[in-house]
Amino acid sequence: MSLKIGGFYFYLVTAFLLTVAGLIGTFFLTPLEVKQIGFSQKIFYFHVPMAATSAVAFGVTLLGSIAYLMKDSKNLYRKAIRLTKATAIATVIAFALRITFNIMGIEVLGGIDVRLILLIASISLITLVPVFWFFAFLTRENMDTWASVGAEIGLLFGSMLLVMGILWTRVTWTVWWTWDPRLTSYLLVMLLYSGYFVLRSSVDSAHQRARYSAALGIVSYIAVIFTMISTRVLRSAHPVIFTLSDPGVESSMLITFIVAMFAMIALFGAMIIVKVTINNLREQIEDMKDQLGG
Repeated sequence: MSLKIGGFYFYLVTAFLLTVAGLIGTFFLTPLEVKQIGFSQKIFYFHVPMAATSAVAFGVTLLGSIAYLMKDSKNLYRKAIRLTKATAIATVIAFALRITFNIMGIEVLGGIDVRLILLIASISLITLVPVFWFFAFLTRENMDTWASVGAEIGLLFGSMLLVMGILWTRVTWTVWWTWDPRLTSYLLVMLLYSGYFVLRSSVDSAHQRARYSAALGIVSYIAVIFTMISTRVLRSAHPVIFTLSDPGVESSMLITFIVAMFAMIALFGAMIIVKVTINNLREQIEDMKDQLGG
């Protein structure tokens, strides 16, 4: 318990310091973008990290859900090894394709920034295996706890993201809402994960609740993936921040963005530690009540 709480304070203090540094960089060190959207561009430094962190949180739900469903099998570790091998092969293929496109000088294919998508896919696959093995050594109850906590924190970051996006839309496009592919797809993500908790609250059996919500948690991440690539595969008015050939930002802007990104990840770390700890304590209290006869 003390280690978990100590970790919470470490992540919380780190998040606070990096957030302060990010805000200083945002308003005092980075240049003002004057060609397209002006001062409202400043939202980018925290808006994008919040989006990335929500995707990470929903990714925890995805992996926790997969691990929970696989835990039903006695061959969990054999399946985990197979998943590791398949992920390694997929990562090699993604890297090979990216190198091939780079050698051929192909950046955009059919209007899609294929090299960047392959790079994101490679990084995602590399991080998939160690996180999944972490879940593989948890009890089934803890897997379900991590999955639900990930969805809860993802919804929190997603709500802040939508509010910031709506305010930016109002300032830049002079409307409160538009059915742009990025905005619409992310609204769908929020509805799916809200439904995740509606489902959890409507099932009494703990095992069935975990199984049903795990299935929804896995399917819902398809919408998260689509949201991440929507501006690159569909016609969207939403700004595309990065391309591999032209990052589109100066060094001071990039550094500020990276600082803000680590700030949001550290905040996510603090939140997930305290939420998992609280949930585990709540379950222990419920178990003690059952042992004492209610």
